[in-house]
Amino acid sequence: MSWIQENKFTSALAGVTLVGSAALIYLSVQKSGDAKDFRNNTKKMEATELKLQQSVPFPNAENREVKQENVRAFRDAAVKLQDKLVAYRPESMEDFPTTQFGPMLNKYRESLNTAFEESKGKVPDNTFYGFEEYTAKQPFEQATGELKYQLEAFQWLFSQLASAGDVELTKVVRSKIDAEKPGSNDRRNGREAKDDSVYEAQTLEIAFRGTEAQAQKVLESIANSEKYFFAIRTIRVLNDKTEAPTKADAQVAAAQPADPADGGFGGFDAAGDGGFFAPAEGDGEEGAADGDAAADATPEPAQPAAMDDTRDLMPILGDEKVNVYLQMELLVFKPKSDVKIPGKGGSAADNEE
Repeated sequence: MSWIQENKFTSALAGVTLVGSAALIYLSVQKSGDAKDFRNNTKKMEATELKLQQSVPFPNAENREVKQENVRAFRDAAVKLQDKLVAYRPESMEDFPTTQFGPMLNKYRESLNTAFEESKGKVPDNTFYGFEEYTAKQPFEQATGELKYQLEAFQWLFSQLASAGDVELTKVVRSKIDAEKPGSNDRRNGREAKDDSVYEAQTLEIAFRGTEAQAQKVLESIANSEKYFFAIRTIRVLNDKTEAPTKADAQVAAAQPADPADGGFGGFDAAGDGGFFAPAEGDGEEGAADGDAAADATPEPAQPAAMDDTRDLMPILGDEKVNVYLQMELLVFKPKSDVKIPGKGGSAADNEE
């Protein structure tokens, strides 16, 4: 017989003791974990309370009205700003049959070509000002409304460039909008993208060459536009001349040689004294009068011709052309009903009283 069979009570007691010890160890470990979690939660609550205590105003019943007033002021300012930005949004961007887009594109190109020709500007050969892709195919119908708006905005932009003078347009790169991409039909099916942005950005890159004054005029036109909101993200300006000017670039006119007939002292009187000496001697007042008459007869020295050094200095003072690169975004702001602003409702329209 085994020891367990011979000592049944002792073996049973040992088994119960072992199971109990394991249960106690498990409970102690669990309680230890609960205590650690409790301490961590307590620390988080203390940190939150400290942060609240440092808030201005402190979030208690007395300062509740102050906080609510701050929220109302923020909401009102946001609504006013939105009203100004939504004014840039077109009244309609409804889609239309794709067969109508081709004639619009041709009219767009002809108008801009005429504007650059009249201002003696230059454009790349066979350019369609960013819409070259649609010379051989039609766009998706769900993109026609937004593309029409782009045509109108870009026509305004390039017209500003042409009106600056004999500017040379060297590069135009237009990025596709979402509606142009294959499989994108969110607008037609009413499935708007779920994001928190307040506008859709349509990217355009251009490069042109002109004078500093022309570049400044173009940039001012873009910044002051009240119809289209172009945000310039990147700008780079380079001079035509990449090296510093030298003395030879000044091209100062050479001095005229002196006339040897007057000994190099042209402009003095015939007597050669320039009137610096006393008049000729005479008897009494008659001699003085003769001397005065001689002085009056003395011709005045010739004044040197005024020098116009502007023309000579222009080549080294920045009269050369500049090359300008712009990366811009045409911002199309969302309707007020699609933008959430903190307040009573979920949108600015809901917040209006």
